[in-house]
Amino acid sequence: MESKWIYRNNSDNTARFLLGEPGKNTLACIGLNPSTAQPELLDNTLKSVKRIAFSNGFDGWLMFNLYPQRATNPNKLTKVAKRTLISKNCEIFRLTIHQFEIKTLWLAFGNLVESRTYLPKCLIEMYAAVHTSGLQWKKAQSLTHKGHPRHPLYIPSSSILTDFDMAAYIKAIAV
Repeated sequence: MESKWIYRNNSDNTARFLLGEPGKNTLACIGLNPSTAQPELLDNTLKSVKRIAFSNGFDGWLMFNLYPQRATNPNKLTKVAKRTLISKNCEIFRLTIHQFEIKTLWLAFGNLVESRTYLPKCLIEMYAAVHTSGLQWKKAQSLTHKGHPRHPLYIPSSSILTDFDMAAYIKAIAV
């Protein structure tokens, strides 16, 4: 089966909004921020996302992030978010969820969501963009000790995705 990559970035490649290989039953994943991965050159996080998607019965996967700035280390993210990047990220997210008829969304970013004050706000905006779409929100393994969905690198590739109460989580991080 030939892969059909989807890849959305900005003109100078400092931001990536979307990367993946959609199928008929595609899992969408939301991470923290993108690294330098691109089609055919996946990093370890995206290799894990792909393996976990397939081991859970999906035939495609798409990777989104709370904030689209590329950084190999999340602690290198800008201290102040760019509103234009957040808006474009949310718009691409909303349109892609609709275009590919995504039904299942997996949250996978770990405790680093607390590393920048704008990251929870980005998630709240992404949720607002699709909350009426009847999505099934998922996590893998237990939550971190701080109550966040675990990052794909820190769970087994055979992890089973389980239901996640997104509305309660949004309410909790909105404080």
